[in-house]
Amino acid sequence: MKYIIVFLIILFQKISFAQPGMLQLANEYYSSGEYKKAKVVYEDLLKDESKMDFIYNNYLQTLYNLKELELAQKFLKKTVKKYPNYVIYKLDLIDCIEKGAHPEDAEKVKNKYAIEISRDKNSLLLAYEYLMGQRKYAYAETLLLKARDYERDQVAYSTQLAEIYQNLAQKDKMFDEMLNQLFAEPNVERIKSSFQNLIQTEEDFNTFEGLLLAKVEQNPENDNLNEVLIWAYVQQKDFNSAFIYAKAIDNRNKLQGFQLLDLAKIAMENKAYDAVIKMSDYVKSKYKGIGTYFQFKMMGTKAKEELIKNTYPIPSSKIWELINEYKSLCVEQPNSAQCAEAIRSQALLYAFQLGKIDTAIIQLQELTKYPYFDQAFKDKCKLDLGDFYILKEEYWEASLIYSQVEKSQKDSPLAYEAKLRNGKLFYYKGEFELAKEQLDVLKLATSREIANDAMDKSIFIQDNLGEDTLGTELSKITSIELFIFQQKYQEAIDAYISFLTTYALSTLRDDAFYGLAKLYIKMGKYNEAVDQLIKILTLHKNEILADDAQFLLATLYEEKLRNNEKAMNEYNVILLEYTGSIYQAEARKRYRFLRGDKLN
Repeated sequence: MKYIIVFLIILFQKISFAQPGMLQLANEYYSSGEYKKAKVVYEDLLKDESKMDFIYNNYLQTLYNLKELELAQKFLKKTVKKYPNYVIYKLDLIDCIEKGAHPEDAEKVKNKYAIEISRDKNSLLLAYEYLMGQRKYAYAETLLLKARDYERDQVAYSTQLAEIYQNLAQKDKMFDEMLNQLFAEPNVERIKSSFQNLIQTEEDFNTFEGLLLAKVEQNPENDNLNEVLIWAYVQQKDFNSAFIYAKAIDNRNKLQGFQLLDLAKIAMENKAYDAVIKMSDYVKSKYKGIGTYFQFKMMGTKAKEELIKNTYPIPSSKIWELINEYKSLCVEQPNSAQCAEAIRSQALLYAFQLGKIDTAIIQLQELTKYPYFDQAFKDKCKLDLGDFYILKEEYWEASLIYSQVEKSQKDSPLAYEAKLRNGKLFYYKGEFELAKEQLDVLKLATSREIANDAMDKSIFIQDNLGEDTLGTELSKITSIELFIFQQKYQEAIDAYISFLTTYALSTLRDDAFYGLAKLYIKMGKYNEAVDQLIKILTLHKNEILADDAQFLLATLYEEKLRNNEKAMNEYNVILLEYTGSIYQAEARKRYRFLRGDKLN
């Protein structure tokens, strides 16, 4: 008996070792394309059901390669019968029937299995992954929609269906299912990011907007849908529409304007001042004295100020209205941060808009004495004071104040700003060596805006002093820029015209034309600005300011003269003729926008 047991153990070991050897042999035949030999070995191995997982795929492909579809069908039917819960075998059987002599028979089998698969979630998701890999999108869609009906949940499997429709290039259905995800999986930021990548054209946006509006109408209290709609309108810079839905969320959840605050800030950054004013009026009327009331009151007045400052000439009555609004804020909230900003804003209006410079100086001097405001705020006020002294032509006093701020805020952005203003003051006064010394230090400033401004001014001095060693012509131009800073616009225009008449051969003529164009734009004289820019593009086409003039001309047609056709033509000139210009990317973006493309 002992020997029999030993014999059986040895025999079992031999069989165990033989099976992997046979499997390796079959796989080698398969890999080398010897399918007939592979088939014989695989079929022998299939007698052991435990080997099915190792043999199945290669054996099935072997039959396909030998074009033995009937045998493949028999094998698959037998396998499905033996393993009824394994969904992949059923899908392969459908595929095999479709490849065979009677593909029409597959429809009956598909319908039968669709019912079975759709009622088992694990099988369904496994089938979905497998079918996506096989690019069998239509059947994957059928299974998911049947499952949705079975579960009586019309937003179930929206993630999977969205992926199917994306592969089928059916954007309307894809967007619809992506929006359904906001019910099933409220990961709003992820879904917004997906939309950002997928909405490519104006047509895409219109489709998306229509579907989203319909869902919001059907589900007005779904904050996720409303949030995505707000986001969509912000992408379009349609802040008035965004406000409508942000207001609905604010009302419903009693958020005291906090939902609107970020939206208002973005609108402010995008110069959508009318929308900011509407938001401010809403918050002021609904939440008087609480929540974000004072922030919105300040922001609304600032938005009004920006609108007024962009008109020319500015009616003094409007300036007084703004000053009174700032004063009322301080009456409601004295000694607050908002009140301090309101006083500072008043001072700027007194100085720059009403010419009441001494009044402005007194206000800011008092503000810098308040013990409860931090030093950074006080030094911002001092920078304004320096500007006021430039308006009074007390340049030494201005420079002294800038230097005090630089020392007080050492190595901070505010210190860099103080040094920049000091450098510009020397620049205006024609003290170019002192100006360049200040500006060159700022090339390494942490603020890119300050560094770029300083670099531009420094290079301008260097380039033009080389041609004009005495700085005569350069001094004429910088003194005109001082007129503009002091808002002596007519004096600046007269000086530019005088310069262009006197210095007919000057290398700074294009700068004069360009400065005059920008001044005309500031004064609302857009056609006169166009004339100056065209002179640059005609007389100085190869000079350094040519692409600046070209871009400014295009934006002037787009934003001020509202002539999109001419704007597109001018942007196109940049794309075709100024290929190395820094304006290439922005010109292309604006050109596409005017053409009707939806941009990311």
